[in-house]
Amino acid sequence: MEIKNSEAVEMYSKVKEVLEKCSFKATVCFSIVKNKNKLKDIVATLEEARLIILENHAEKDNNGNAIIENNQYKVSDTNVLRKEIQTLFDKKVNVEFEKININDLGENEILGDYIDTLSYFFE
Repeated sequence: MEIKNSEAVEMYSKVKEVLEKCSFKATVCFSIVKNKNKLKDIVATLEEARLIILENHAEKDNNGNAIIENNQYKVSDTNVLRKEIQTLFDKKVNVEFEKININDLGENEILGDYIDTLSYFFE
């Protein structure tokens, strides 16, 4: 399945929340955790790329190091930086989710927002 990096970030956050607030049978839980870890890898790669972009656009000191003020990179052209970061978040990635049979959710009461998030995993 192809999703945007921004969707992966949002989905990762929601899947973590689902796992914290809902209980599932072991096989369903295992599949959800595997999918969460796939999303976690995408989010980590995205963050690494974002930091490289920030480093590349940051103003440099006399030693060639990025200038950081108040825990933020000092950037002279924030519009170009924003466009590059947005391009990064809009980029699509292919992820093969572990499929879950919706019937395996059993009698659990699950909020609609959580079902929407988990729907990517249903076969």
